[in-house]
Amino acid sequence: MRVLGIDVGSKRVGVAFDAGTQGIAIQPYGVFFRAQNAALREIVSLVTTLQVDLVVVGVPLGSDGESASSQAQDCLRFGEKLRKRISVELCFVDESFSSLEAESRLREANRARPHADAEAATIVVERYFESIRKDS
Repeated sequence: MRVLGIDVGSKRVGVAFDAGTQGIAIQPYGVFFRAQNAALREIVSLVTTLQVDLVVVGVPLGSDGESASSQAQDCLRFGEKLRKRISVELCFVDESFSSLEAESRLREANRARPHADAEAATIVVERYFESIRKDS
């Protein structure tokens, strides 16, 4: 299964891609700016180009497992807009603290901060695969 992970921020959207490795070799793919639906158009194009089977959108849930924050609602809205534009399955996964974890990983690897959004998207994909392993 080819999976595209999405980390939605207020200004940028990070994207990561797993080409069927079940989470073993997730690649940070890129960062797109959200202005005027540019990120949505780019992601729709990637879904086709990369022959994606599943899109996973990260949503920061609260400690109670609820998505009441404005950031979570923004991620859900973005995901629903994307769902209307693609013909593959889309699901949501908890991505709480993924940006902090991504920045920590990048510091440890001496990589630049601009990659943080794409790195956070890799964490979204990792968490998706963790959740399906836990459920099976």
